[in-house]
Amino acid sequence: MSKKTEKNRQGFSLAELMVVVAIIGILAGVGFVAVIRYMRILKQMQYDAVAKEIFIAAQNHLSMAYNEGYLETEKTGFGTADSNESGAYYFVVQRDIDSQSDTLLDLMLPFGSIESGAREGGSYIVRYHPESGQILDVFYSDMGDEKYGFTFNGSDLYKNPNGLMSLRDEDSKPIRRNYPDEDKERVIGYYGSLSAGTILTGAEIPVPYIRVDNAEELLVNVRIEGADLETSEKASLQLKLVIVGEVSGAEGYVSLKKNNGVFKDTYSYCLDSITQKEMHFSDILELFTYKDTKKFIPGENLTVYVEAFDNSRLTNITRTAKIKTNSLFGDASTVNNNNETENIADISNIRHLENLHDDISSLDLDATKLERAEQSNDLDWDIFLDKTNKSNTIVYKNDATGATLKGCYCPVDLPVDYNGENYQISNINVNYSGPAGLFGKVAKKPDDTKKREIKNLMLVDFTIIGSDAGALVGQISDSSVENVIVIDSGLYRGSDGKYKYTEYVSGTDSVGGLIGYCSNTKVDFSAAAVIVKNGQYSGGLIGSAVGNSEISNSYAAGHTIDGKFNDAPINVTGTDEVGGLIGHSQGATISNSYATCSVSGAIAGGLIGSYSGSAISNSYAAAYVSYANKEENHGAFIGNDSSPSVHSNCYYLIAPNDTELPAIGNKNSSTVIKAIDKSTTSYRNFIKLTTAAAPYDGTLKRNFNGQYLYQSIKELSGKNTSNKFVDKHNGDWPDYQIQIINKKTNEGDGNE
Repeated sequence: MSKKTEKNRQGFSLAELMVVVAIIGILAGVGFVAVIRYMRILKQMQYDAVAKEIFIAAQNHLSMAYNEGYLETEKTGFGTADSNESGAYYFVVQRDIDSQSDTLLDLMLPFGSIESGAREGGSYIVRYHPESGQILDVFYSDMGDEKYGFTFNGSDLYKNPNGLMSLRDEDSKPIRRNYPDEDKERVIGYYGSLSAGTILTGAEIPVPYIRVDNAEELLVNVRIEGADLETSEKASLQLKLVIVGEVSGAEGYVSLKKNNGVFKDTYSYCLDSITQKEMHFSDILELFTYKDTKKFIPGENLTVYVEAFDNSRLTNITRTAKIKTNSLFGDASTVNNNNETENIADISNIRHLENLHDDISSLDLDATKLERAEQSNDLDWDIFLDKTNKSNTIVYKNDATGATLKGCYCPVDLPVDYNGENYQISNINVNYSGPAGLFGKVAKKPDDTKKREIKNLMLVDFTIIGSDAGALVGQISDSSVENVIVIDSGLYRGSDGKYKYTEYVSGTDSVGGLIGYCSNTKVDFSAAAVIVKNGQYSGGLIGSAVGNSEISNSYAAGHTIDGKFNDAPINVTGTDEVGGLIGHSQGATISNSYATCSVSGAIAGGLIGSYSGSAISNSYAAAYVSYANKEENHGAFIGNDSSPSVHSNCYYLIAPNDTELPAIGNKNSSTVIKAIDKSTTSYRNFIKLTTAAAPYDGTLKRNFNGQYLYQSIKELSGKNTSNKFVDKHNGDWPDYQIQIINKKTNEGDGNE
């Protein structure tokens, strides 16, 4: 090996190594300086871009305000007059833009016009000419950026040296990039009218069209005519849905765009749905950007509109008409009633009705001060299903769990008074483990002296399954029910030749055609003509009536075949106490009422199953009472009566039952309850044929030509006042011409 080769293997000398290190250090220093410079350049590009966005948004909004005459009013703050340029004004923003809500700046840069971080967190100066509606200059910096940010003052425009107005041209960019501020150098972004000239062209944005559909869902539908919004040149167009709360004063917006950031020519945005998980109004609110800390209130009225604009170019900004609607209901209005103000929810769709349940809608009663709901349309559960997801429809609670089974309505725990306004609700289907009906539970507020009211409503073809169950309500207390009637489609003959039914009310506890369990409640001018079954306490009208309840001017009707109960399913059945009108009555007062049902239970009566109360007056039973082997506690009028014999002007029709059946099951005889036999004069007086009727039984329709055979509510009360809910008898009755013998056998319910 040569000596030269051996020397090369010894590496660098110390001097050579020091030279290399020095060179690397020089290069690193040069590179670091370059990095700092490029970081400032990038920061300036960012600030310039924000200044441009502010300029365009402010110009678009100012043009709209100019065209609408806002710049002519003396009531609007114009900012600070620019003493160095005639007719010019400027605004200085230091983070809190909303403090200038009464100025033109609020019109130039309204909430949602630009990204909120820049609008509300930046520092900027906006110069403009109000006479021409022209933005002149925008200076911008991020005052929250400790290294590069700058906080503007009005004096910065013309101070000497380095006044901002002297640094607007392209040659001054390096100074704006390294703007001297005490011992630091800041970065200032700028965009002005001279540079804006390059983007003054661009297609105008047509005014969007808005329609609010407040039905099965609360949908805002937006369309822009003649604009192909999916093409690349329109990709920067923005639509913002803005809503303002009437009670809360909250204002928020959400951008309407697809995942790819491009629009179609139409767009629908859902503000409330009870059949989509996590799409209730209370859920949707999390998606909105808010103007301040105020939040929307479920149940309040809303003002809804859409803005269309493009912050990448100067163009016109357009806004739809402002539409008022309600977040949960059809509307929420305030009326004066007897010099008292009431807040009322409009119910014109099943969704509105379900939204009365705070477990579904998160309804805020304290904030909205809602006191009453009024129905303004016929409601049909089947139609609601057809327009949602049919048999797979699920009503969701506000916690995203299913409120009930698929295809089933969720009973509403009613928090306010309800006025059906003489409309009807049809085809409600409930299968629920608790109190069930159109309403699950109804009660007045603990501190309220006024009873809860439900009135003026027709219920048609309901199928209800629950614990305490009634077509109207499962449990009700401290309330009043007036002018409510329940009817169904009647019986049909099955393929096996037996008569059957489709609609019914069924439960495990107290079950009634109208009400399951009621306490301290007045029921007046109401009726039910439906199948009731399976309850411990079952009644054609009410399962259990306790406390100081009052039932008056009401009836329960049954289902017959050819004017007979024999071939028809038993109308009202239960395991314990069963009555044509009421199954179990304790402490209730009953007057001017009747029943024309067939009943079956361990304790059964044509009018009342078991009674211990004040008194019954002006009432009768034309009912068939089924029993087997044991007649005790089975009566044509009352099954078991533990009250004093104070009933007055009460009677029962013998014809539907065996003459051996007593008026009161636990008493061998009764001089208080009068028997009506067709061979007596009293029977002829009992037959009236003066009241209109709508029977299910075709034979009754033909034989009586739309007239009810017996005494009506009006005749029982002795009052000549009209009431559309009970003046007509809906349902069937036993034909007096046919003697129906009680065969003392158990009868099935006919629905096997």
